[in-house]
Amino acid sequence: MNLYIQSIKKALAAKMTLVAMLMLAQASAAVAAATGDITIGDLEMGIGETKTIEVQLTSSELMVNPMFDVTLPAGLTFVDASQAKGSLLGRSHSLAVAKQASGAYRFTITSTINAAVAATEGVLVTFDVTATAKIDDGVITVSNKTLVLASDHSQQLNPADTESSVKVTVSMDGDASVSVSATSVDVAEGTPFAVEFLMDNTATIVGLQADLTLPEGVKLVETADGNIGYTDRIPDAMTIGATKNGTKYTIMMSSLVNTPVVGTSGTLFVLNMVADENLAATADVVLSNIIVSCKNGAGKYFDDTFTITLTNTTKRDAEELAANKAAFAEYQAAQKAAVEALAKEDDSEAAKQIIADAAAAIAALEYDEAKTLDENKGAVDAVATKAGEDLDAQRAADEAAAKKAVNEEAYTTLKAQYTALRDALKEAKSKVKTDCADVAANFDEAFSDIDALLNEANAKLEAEYVAEKLTAESELQNAEAITAAIAKVLEDAAAAQQAYDEQKAAEAANEAAYTTLKAELDALTSAITAAKADVEKEAPSVKDEYLAQLDKMQQQVNTAAAALETAYKAGELTAESTNGTLPTAKEIEAVVAAAKDAQNKTVVPGDIKGDGKVDVTDVDTFIEMLSSGTLPNLSKDDPEFKRYDVNGDGVLNIADAQGILNLSLGLNWDGSEPEN
Repeated sequence: MNLYIQSIKKALAAKMTLVAMLMLAQASAAVAAATGDITIGDLEMGIGETKTIEVQLTSSELMVNPMFDVTLPAGLTFVDASQAKGSLLGRSHSLAVAKQASGAYRFTITSTINAAVAATEGVLVTFDVTATAKIDDGVITVSNKTLVLASDHSQQLNPADTESSVKVTVSMDGDASVSVSATSVDVAEGTPFAVEFLMDNTATIVGLQADLTLPEGVKLVETADGNIGYTDRIPDAMTIGATKNGTKYTIMMSSLVNTPVVGTSGTLFVLNMVADENLAATADVVLSNIIVSCKNGAGKYFDDTFTITLTNTTKRDAEELAANKAAFAEYQAAQKAAVEALAKEDDSEAAKQIIADAAAAIAALEYDEAKTLDENKGAVDAVATKAGEDLDAQRAADEAAAKKAVNEEAYTTLKAQYTALRDALKEAKSKVKTDCADVAANFDEAFSDIDALLNEANAKLEAEYVAEKLTAESELQNAEAITAAIAKVLEDAAAAQQAYDEQKAAEAANEAAYTTLKAELDALTSAITAAKADVEKEAPSVKDEYLAQLDKMQQQVNTAAAALETAYKAGELTAESTNGTLPTAKEIEAVVAAAKDAQNKTVVPGDIKGDGKVDVTDVDTFIEMLSSGTLPNLSKDDPEFKRYDVNGDGVLNIADAQGILNLSLGLNWDGSEPEN
């Protein structure tokens, strides 16, 4: 019965809201001589403070169904569910707040009986805001205002936008300055070193944060107390440590009980570090973005960036020798390349061997640390000079014999090239047939064209060999074009097969993703359904609010399900596809827990045991407490008094026991039948 009446009331409220909206639309064409405005006063507050803002209505006549938008500046946050009706609104008025895409909060006031506000001026609504950052010249804007005359619903007012100034201030209870003990440090690999962080302060500092950037090869030394060195300025109730965040460390110093640092000057903490072989000759440790917080909640950001330059003494002594060796290696490589560059295409094997031996001899030379750089270069020059002399002599001896063998050598080379191309074509045909079976038939014509080019090239080679026209410069006809054509067919076939495979894979991925994501949505729907049943059973007195929350979660799931179906039918799902942001099992469980908690906090007249229901055991418990004199000594103004004084006469006696019995039987306390 109660659920049926509630549904009727909801339908009536929706209908009346629609009527109110239609009346507003009809009134938009005319503006009466009446005046009215919706405004907010100036605001001043401190960081972290929460204040209540009053929205004022001032008009020459009574108004109905006011509506307006409120835009807050950055640093000022709307406190969710903090809106409340002001003195101008009665029980028949409903207040709703919704955040718009623009970031503004829209306040809509409606009445199922189209009731006017209580007066022509006063507080319309209130809401809370929290300051999260300093604001010097901020404004709160009230816009999109709509007022309709109660006396003539066809007349609508649309006052201009108004702005209210906002100022959020913060100040410390003193001052502070920071520095480091050194800006340059000599570092030996493997030996720990330290840099002290100093602070002078008159403010009561209870927290600090800073960014620490270490160069490659340097790390913080871990001790039993962590990776930051404590000093006697850090009290027992305060902790400090560095947490790696990407390429930087974040240093955090804090106290759960706001215990301030000890003293007003000196070393606050120590950066204990150690370097390994990866540290460059010089590198920087950088301490930046330093922020301190005061006990009163204020803070200070320091523009100072401290750079501590590290000099790697281990590398410094070896740098000169390393530089000489590097210069020698560069010269050695250049001379080796110069010797190798002496080679000619028609060199004999003996000439090639001279060049190869000389290049190998130069490459085999090692830097003699007992000699100077110039002396080491001289050893390279000696090998290169002898190689040039030996090569000239060998080439003179090779010249006559080389001419006689040119035709034969060219034929052997070109025939081998032809054979390799023929083998490559055969292998390509086999590869396409095996690896690209689904599209192989599409490339038969291309293979036939390549085969014809090879036959033509071989015929020309054989004719020139018989006529002894081949030289060292002779080339196999169309060899590069044939090679490129074979590669192109393989590439095109692989691409065609890949496209074919990807199409099939995409279809399978779409199906698999749909199955997984559908299961996720089904599981959430089951969890929400079970949660609703728990709320209905365990929190009957407060269930509406929490069932609405669960309905909203279900709507999120339904929206995701509709989107999933659309993507599935379009074949757009992949292994990376998700259902987006959805309520979690913990969030669903939290709604049920909140409902149970709210139910437990609800005072039900006659519920002596406090289990949220009235039954015969509550009658027994009351009588026993009454007879034994153990009823609690409660003030009549205490809400708990209503649990025992069910007839409301202000006296706890046997008449209340009869009232509890009636309630346990489903009747009113006086024994009458409930209206619903």
